Amino acid sequence: YGGGEGRIETPGIDFILPYWMERFYGGFQVSVVSAASGAAAIAPDSIATLYGPDLGPRVTITDRLGVARDARVFYAGAGQVNFLVPSETALGAMTVVSGMQSIQTEVVGDAPALFSADASGRGVAAAIAVQAMPAGPAAVPVFACSRENCSALPLTVETQRPVHVSLYGTGLRNAANSLRVSLGGEPLPVLFAGPHPEFAGLDQVNVRIDASLGQRGELDLVISSSERSSNSVRLLV
Repeated sequence: YGGGEGRIETPGIDFILPYWMERFYGGFQVSVVSAASGAAAIAPDSIATLYGPDLGPRVTITDRLGVARDARVFYAGAGQVNFLVPSETALGAMTVVSGMQSIQTEVVGDAPALFSADASGRGVAAAIAVQAMPAGPAAVPVFACSRENCSALPLTVETQRPVHVSLYGTGLRNAANSLRVSLGGEPLPVLFAGPHPEFAGLDQVNVRIDASLGQRGELDLVISSSERSSNSVRLLV
């Protein structure tokens, strides 16, 4: 289940993947960004998105040492290719080539980025939650989506019944031992942070929300490393 003891959640992650596969931030300016947040910072072994016209089904990355590698492609469509930045990519300048396009960008050591339920990189977190109940751990819905939008659902936190939340992102794993998570500016205990065991490039962070944060409404959640912070997503408590 979703991380009450730092365990890794596997079922249910399917809801994240279709969103970023066909998301489009707008325009045909050639750019490489994080597939989760749309930010320019990307890290080795993270999921990135290349936008632009005349893209092809393959992506080749040449790092600052001049080493060229084919990237694993998750999705290739008109104007968008989602790919995995090879884990061996040297930090610094790199060139990304796909089809008729070539763009220079930079790869950094870590680039925390969180998926949101509506794939915008904002709004309610793409997350799952469980809560300890007398009959055993029970799943708690975090959001509900319609055709128009996704809304946060309340997490009812009670004394002796904290809510454990599994957050999903990318670019986090290289700073897993030093990540900090805040909700409404308050630190949350991090129970697990690291790669998801099934999906390449996908990272997971499990946190606990205690009763002290209950009944505060919709709050911003941010994950930070020593170098940079993620995009802000939201939870309703």
